[in-house]
Amino acid sequence: MTSSLRKLTKQAVKDYGIKSRVEWIMNFPSQVVLTVAQIYWCLAVTKCLQSEDPRAALLELHQICIQQLSDLAELVRGDLSPLKRGVLTALITLDVHSRDIVHYLVTNNVVNESDFGWTQQLRYYWKVDIDDCVVTQNNFNFVYGYEYLGCTPRLVLTPLTDRCYTTLT
Repeated sequence: MTSSLRKLTKQAVKDYGIKSRVEWIMNFPSQVVLTVAQIYWCLAVTKCLQSEDPRAALLELHQICIQQLSDLAELVRGDLSPLKRGVLTALITLDVHSRDIVHYLVTNNVVNESDFGWTQQLRYYWKVDIDDCVVTQNNFNFVYGYEYLGCTPRLVLTPLTDRCYTTLT
């Protein structure tokens, strides 16, 4: 099972920039969609923080996050199977949290990758050198385990859950 999820995740990483986000979401299972969405969100934030004007870039990313949420809200109101509706519901939960983190970064003047406001976040990266997903928080890194999670309802992410993740790492 883990090798299948890894293979699908690797394919989803490749497909993300090629297909529309909506089409891409519909082509992969929930766990893969959530993982790869986080990988690309972290990549987008990192690019913002590396830009000449990180604050402006983050404000632009915030607008992109809002548009992606609008697109998902439109999609979830359509005719979907219960499984795809579950995928979208979980992704909306995750995207709302991602949007809120971008807002937090802007509000707290986080402008560098090494600022604690960014390093404290749970981040997913696709590392080309090891050809795998790495999860990072603070100064802790581990290779994503691809444990099967199924398509279950997501825990709402709050500042308290963020603090719990920080404590656990």
